[in-house]
Amino acid sequence: MKCVIIGSDINAYYHARCFHEYTSEKAHLIVKIPMAFTRLSKILTYEVHDNLNDEFIFLRALLDYAAQNNSPDKILLIATNDTYLKLLCSFKEELSTYYKFVTPSFEIANIFLDKELFYQKYQSDLPLPKTILYDFGSDSIPDISEFTFPIIGKPNDHTIWDNISFDNKKKVYKIHTNDEFQKVISDISSAGFSGTFIIQEFIEGDDYDLYHVDTYTNEGVSNILGFAWVGLQEHQDSAIGNDSVLISNAHSMTVTTDKIESIKATICSFLEKVNYTGFAQIDLKWDNSRQEFYLFEINPRLGRASYYISKLGYNPIKILDKGFKVSEGLAVGAGGDSDGVSGHESGGDSDKMVALSFVPNSVIKTHINNSLFVDTYLKLESENQTVHPLDYKLDISIRRKLWLYIRAKRFIKKFNENKW
Repeated sequence: MKCVIIGSDINAYYHARCFHEYTSEKAHLIVKIPMAFTRLSKILTYEVHDNLNDEFIFLRALLDYAAQNNSPDKILLIATNDTYLKLLCSFKEELSTYYKFVTPSFEIANIFLDKELFYQKYQSDLPLPKTILYDFGSDSIPDISEFTFPIIGKPNDHTIWDNISFDNKKKVYKIHTNDEFQKVISDISSAGFSGTFIIQEFIEGDDYDLYHVDTYTNEGVSNILGFAWVGLQEHQDSAIGNDSVLISNAHSMTVTTDKIESIKATICSFLEKVNYTGFAQIDLKWDNSRQEFYLFEINPRLGRASYYISKLGYNPIKILDKGFKVSEGLAVGAGGDSDGVSGHESGGDSDKMVALSFVPNSVIKTHINNSLFVDTYLKLESENQTVHPLDYKLDISIRRKLWLYIRAKRFIKKFNENKW
């Protein structure tokens, strides 16, 4: 069996790890830049293609690999970032002869990835925060009179955003005053940004009011693979919003089970309604004052912190290989060692408690301001129910071990210096 992963980030690494855990074989990565996450690994191979986000180069790289390897079976194929996913969706017909992959339609992927389209189209279908969209190509000044500070601001199109630079550039802005808002708009305009800027109400709460949901939808049926309570996100300007620590099947004392089941049902029915296919990762926040969940986005692929579902028995590589068939409403062949039975019988258990972390325990103890979360995490750690996606015991060379050590030390410094 062969597996090709497009990308070289954390997401690419843990998919390669999942493939290695499933087959004991090395995945092959097609990358634009070999990042340290994967460059120092011995459980994968990689090839570099400059300008891989160019559609011609992207397609040629995949067709060439298929021709060179002449596999008797279709090659498993995974795209690990938004750009590569859109390209994969657009070349389904050309690639499906040689590769086995699962993605939503190009139309749905494009809507989900374009937050402007997403918020405009699904405002009445999902519990979305109050949102307005400001076009930097227009001469008008955004009217934010309907909002109460603080507010959130973020670019819609990162393909444009990533190509500009200026002082105090951020992935997401938390803006506290009108003067601060006007300065942010002025700085972004002066930098030459011509895209759409999302302005959104701030849903009150801390990092521990956030939730991370992973789903798989096939044959018209959507399944929740994991519903995880987030304890901490990264806080530095370039990485705000990246989950750092989470616990599956756990929740704050202020969230009731019926609210969780209700938002799960809303997510699944929505994905089924739009004829979604494949994996998705959803970001939620609990508003304690209004006792409601709000949905920020649906990513049409697994996220960087989704590796924990493999610990639940839902190895995404096995799902891609065996399929996730639906029989009498049950997900089949999801994980574990046996096939042809329901997800729970085959080892998949979305109700199991598992913790995931990218950071040292000192960061967890110092920067998560929720004792229930911290105590639960430490208890799971003592029971060997924690996962560290980058720390794989079968992939530890001296260079990689040193890199992981330095990375952990940098995390401590980053969290001490950056407050959200």
